Amino acid sequence: MMANIDSSWVSKFLKRFFDGKLKKNPRYSLRAFARDLGVSPSYLTHLLRGSRKLSLEKAEVIADRLGLRGEGRGRFIRHAAAESGVRLGARKVLDPLLSESIGRRDISPLSDFQSLTVEEFQSICDWQSLAVLEWMGCSETEKDIASIGRAFSMSQTEVIDTLSRLKELKLLVETPRGWTKRSMKLAIPTINSRRPIRQFHRSVVGHALAVMETELADSDFQRRIVLSSTVAVNPDSIEVAKSRIGQFVGELTQSLSAGPCSEVYMVSIQLVPLSKR
Repeated sequence: MMANIDSSWVSKFLKRFFDGKLKKNPRYSLRAFARDLGVSPSYLTHLLRGSRKLSLEKAEVIADRLGLRGEGRGRFIRHAAAESGVRLGARKVLDPLLSESIGRRDISPLSDFQSLTVEEFQSICDWQSLAVLEWMGCSETEKDIASIGRAFSMSQTEVIDTLSRLKELKLLVETPRGWTKRSMKLAIPTINSRRPIRQFHRSVVGHALAVMETELADSDFQRRIVLSSTVAVNPDSIEVAKSRIGQFVGELTQSLSAGPCSEVYMVSIQLVPLSKR
């Protein structure tokens, strides 16, 4: 057993994990635990004492070596980030906005978030999947296959396939009274650019372009807003801008979701360099 452990969540979690290993194998040592985690014994000792914090990169590695998956993995990474003072851009929220990169916004342990790994997200990295997921969380929408198909111009086969994939990931639950969305918020902790996330953003931007090209009536125009600005920037201001965008999107989506919901929108903001370094 380890003694004199600080009260940080990560140190407590690692201590419990180590104690569990020790109960199964009394010969299991701190050195063996460090080897299994891919860190030095001295580094692990500091972690257990709470005198050293995990970087995001190291937290992801340790989460993988501990065999953490889904929400357990996401919770471990979020706590490690919060304790080290690292901020996750837009809280990595997929619901309703998926963020690709690390920003500078404070996070806290989010018990109401359901996490997916990037690999799990691979099967639903298109705008239709998350749109259907949001639709199932609306209080004022019909949840039958035909209604979903009409809402998103999907065939019956496409709707059934999408529902099946969302169910497989435990994002939707099928009950005698119909489909139910499990969590109001979905998160995917990432620290770098990954193909499934890029693919998702590509589908979102592609759909927005298609809407602008095909839905040309005044009534269609009034239902959307697309803004862009080309601006000279001070590179030192980018991190602050990312933080403000994350905060704005969080506040905006919360405001949009207040009250009875009967439609699904996508909020997508890009801050992209045009010039080369």
